[in-house]
Amino acid sequence: MLAGRCDALLACDSAQAAVTTARQRLKDFSHVRVEKLILPEEWPEGVFDLIVISEIGYYFHADDLTRVVERALAALSQDGALLACHWRPAVADYALTGDQVHASLNETIDLPRLLRHEEDDFLLELWSRDDRSVATQENLR
Repeated sequence: MLAGRCDALLACDSAQAAVTTARQRLKDFSHVRVEKLILPEEWPEGVFDLIVISEIGYYFHADDLTRVVERALAALSQDGALLACHWRPAVADYALTGDQVHASLNETIDLPRLLRHEEDDFLLELWSRDDRSVATQENLR
C-alpha cells in the first residue's frame, strides 16, 4: 500500500524469499526497488523522507539495533520521519522483545516523537525532525 503513496520506494530484507515475493507483488510499480540487504552492515545509499523499521528490530542484538538506528538517522532527510512498529509478545527466537526495541529506539532517537500507539499486540511510534503535524506543515490548519 505504501508503493501507491510514494514517488520512490526502496524495500529491503535479508531473506531472499521475502525479496523475491516482494518483487513479484510490486512488479507493476516501476518506482519501487526491492533489495536484499543485511543490516546494519549493508545500508542503502541515499537520503530518505521516510524510513520504516517494522518487524525487524527484535532480530538484532542491542548494539546492532543501535547501529541500524544511527544509520537510519544519518540517512533521514531534513524534514524526514522515522516510523517503527513491532510485535509485543515475546518470541523465543528473537533477541529482543518489541517493548525492548522501542525502549532502545527512544534512548537512541533524539527527535520529537509525534505518535505512540500501543496495543496488547503491537507498538507503533513515529519520530520526525519537524515536530509539527502534517496538516500544520502543509498549512491545512
